[in-house]
Amino acid sequence: AKVDRKMAAKYEFASIGVTVDDNPQFLFLLANQTQTDELYTLGYNISIVLRQGRVIRTQGLARNVLGSRWEGEDIVRRAVGAGGPVTGVRWFESNERGIATYEAQCTAQDFGEETVTVLGSPFLTHHVSEECIVPEMKWKYRNEFWIAPGTGQIWISKQYVHPRINPLLIETFRPAR
Repeated sequence: AKVDRKMAAKYEFASIGVTVDDNPQFLFLLANQTQTDELYTLGYNISIVLRQGRVIRTQGLARNVLGSRWEGEDIVRRAVGAGGPVTGVRWFESNERGIATYEAQCTAQDFGEETVTVLGSPFLTHHVSEECIVPEMKWKYRNEFWIAPGTGQIWISKQYVHPRINPLLIETFRPAR
């Protein structure tokens, strides 16, 4: 079951809906915001930290990402309107085999305009797909982002955080300000 507009409207805080597989969609509320990051929580045990709409840290999932970073502008944002593929490197920390930092070699590409619907409202976006390879983990994955031109708001994304769990489907209900 998905969170509906009435349920999301009950909360005046920034919020996101998160779904994994065929499970119900959960409503996460903004608990803290810094200059660069947004901490969303579901109760006390599960949290997701986003930076410009990208998952950089999770807690309470079956498998978690401990941190993530990149140099300069995120390639997903650089890809919007770029007219071709954009490449870059991301680093993330995992405790899969002891705490370690892994390098993801990624290519992002804008596949053009697409209208998406969140809580019944349509939004014009650019669909950006990001393919990454993590050689050390023998892991290849594809993240998807639907980004509003002009504002850069990511309305919907499908993001992998670990090779052993399926991607998080994240919908922005009420953007952080």
